[in-house]
Amino acid sequence: MSATSLDTGSTPVVASPWHEVLAKAPKALLHDHLDGGLRPQSVIELANEFGYKKLPTTDVVDLKKWFHRGAKRNDLVLYLETFAHTVGVMQHRDAIERVAFECAQDLANDNVVYAEVRFAPELHTESGLTLDEVVRAVLAGFHRGSAGTDLTIYAILSAMRTAARSHEIAELAVKFRDEGVVGFDIAGAEAGYPPTRHLDAFQFIQRSNFHTTIHAGEAFGLPSIWEALQFCGAERLGHGITKNAVISRAKRIGTANRGNPSKADDMPQRAVKVRALKAEGKSWAEIPTALGLTRKQARHAAEYVPPPPKPQKPKREVKALAQIHAILLGFGSNTPEAKETGFRAIAHARRTAALPPVTETEAERLVREYLARRPATVCPSPCAWEGNLGVTWRRDWV
Repeated sequence: MSATSLDTGSTPVVASPWHEVLAKAPKALLHDHLDGGLRPQSVIELANEFGYKKLPTTDVVDLKKWFHRGAKRNDLVLYLETFAHTVGVMQHRDAIERVAFECAQDLANDNVVYAEVRFAPELHTESGLTLDEVVRAVLAGFHRGSAGTDLTIYAILSAMRTAARSHEIAELAVKFRDEGVVGFDIAGAEAGYPPTRHLDAFQFIQRSNFHTTIHAGEAFGLPSIWEALQFCGAERLGHGITKNAVISRAKRIGTANRGNPSKADDMPQRAVKVRALKAEGKSWAEIPTALGLTRKQARHAAEYVPPPPKPQKPKREVKALAQIHAILLGFGSNTPEAKETGFRAIAHARRTAALPPVTETEAERLVREYLARRPATVCPSPCAWEGNLGVTWRRDWV
């Protein structure tokens, strides 16, 4: 096998022989965005055909480089700005079907044998298409593009978490479940738009015995993952966790991505053993062998400093947190499901704080009182996320 060159849109990368092996191997693709993989040439042609005038350049090579630069900005919100142009040229039925057709063709050419490709129907209605027409255009393109290939391709419908059409999109996904749609998702900017903001849509999906995957973790870390799993019933997570969250956990356990990750939680015990052998007069050449470690792991263990103990949250703050979670989870709304979820959050937090239980009526009264007197600077949505509520971390809630 000989090395080849990969065209990344900027600097060519010399590929190892294993790239040829991977290229020929059958693959499954479970997370792909239809509007995130258009051919640059197609973007320019569709812009000309349908009158889109906002492209940063009409040169194919330059546009390819522009998209790649946009994808490397290390910021989800900034990265999503690049989608304005791909979505901009996907506002007509023929354009959408062509993009879906080329998507299926490209995946088949990459030896993908199973794919689930997601898109947000609500983003493609600016020129008058209905949501149903958008979905049918995509499915028609997938069908044509995969015909005669080994590719099986399905769609996942995404609702924009920054909008308020998630229940409508959830119903749309279930409506097309027998025509090629296999799941429901939420996508878009995460900070300030938690999964529980769309709790009614996820509960509809659960009652319909359908499937859910949720973008969570990339831009808002572990809290959004917890909500997606515990309250919204996610079967899969999109992205899942941020690089910073991984590094933060590694630092807490004293490894900072060093040594053997599988033994990361053994660092305190490992440090004790290394220091004990050192005190016995063992050399740095003998210690790793004695403990079955590499020299680098042994050195890191010797440098390990235990993290400080985590302070306990005062009971009053836990009680306040219970009220906040009730609001965040929709207790402020009038749907029975949201109220039940909020009441469970209050009951759990009060048990954790060793506080006396409250009835559902009393819990709702506490929430209503808070909603009536919260500061005007607080995000007005009853499902606002804690990140928007920093100014309300006050003890006068209770």
